[in-house]
Amino acid sequence: MYDLTALRNWLISELYQHTEVPLVPQNSADPRPPKPFNTYNFISPYVPQAAQPALIRHDKIIDDENWIEYKRWELPTVTISLNSYASGISDCWQKAMELKEWFAMKGYRSLKDEGIIVASIEGMEDRTLLLDETNYEYRVGFDVVLRVVSETSRLVETIEKVEVNENTYEE
Repeated sequence: MYDLTALRNWLISELYQHTEVPLVPQNSADPRPPKPFNTYNFISPYVPQAAQPALIRHDKIIDDENWIEYKRWELPTVTISLNSYASGISDCWQKAMELKEWFAMKGYRSLKDEGIIVASIEGMEDRTLLLDETNYEYRVGFDVVLRVVSETSRLVETIEKVEVNENTYEE
């Protein structure tokens, strides 16, 4: 399986380098940094691909014994919701555009090197909240869908010799 924590940490680092704005979890009890800042939320961390996964068989020799390794290889999607927070709505739009720019173009090489494809970038939305009668929390956000490589494997010991009805069969 792909490593969600490694993907999250890598994305936080890459997006911070591009925007120079902190990226923190959306749903966290920790105090938020001063504005401007960005948030993320993995709203669908694993959506299986529509097609059947590839199953691959390899013969292996481990410690002079024969084994078979089965690998399951698939390309699930991961949906991440990103929001930008600032003191005013214009700054929110600008910060959100910087995030979107990274997924649309600037981060292409970094994503490719990690085996990640941007499957879609959803439209940007004003996600401002009215906190009380006169105070707003300005935020603008969008969702991005990434396609990642997920591989799992298992080793199976081969049967070298079988005895059936006093007959011995060997490989």
